Amino acid sequence: MSEIKVNNGTKPIYAYRVYGDSINAIFKGGSIFFIGPKQVVVPTKMVDMEILNRVEKALNNVDPWLRNFISDETLLGILAFLMGIKEVPWTIASHHYHHGSTLGKATELLVAAAHYQFGKELFKEFGKIEFKKYEIKHAFIIN
Repeated sequence: MSEIKVNNGTKPIYAYRVYGDSINAIFKGGSIFFIGPKQVVVPTKMVDMEILNRVEKALNNVDPWLRNFISDETLLGILAFLMGIKEVPWTIASHHYHHGSTLGKATELLVAAAHYQFGKELFKEFGKIEFKKYEIKHAFIIN
């Protein structure tokens, strides 16, 4: 762990893993691809246009009514994974106050359906076993 100087002190810098491949990650809530909660993203390298186009193609093959259920943190996590980035540095710079809403069962199913379709399309595009795990994780929620 390293630190960053801020004003008159320092803040620790942590690493957020963009792909959770443990058995826990597959059976708990949330996406297995994620860059963590974010307020600022600073890319350290440009994404290859072929990767970007193929991810866009996969996303465009998800039902239009479901696409908005895939978070930008998940999309950025997938791009980071495909670029070979394993961890994203982060620090505590603010406090998040949850707005109090929770997902209802219907919304949870829509989110799962969106991720299931996206995982299926990503696997078609890239043939990576990680995308098959992503698809299967969300198939369990739907069924």
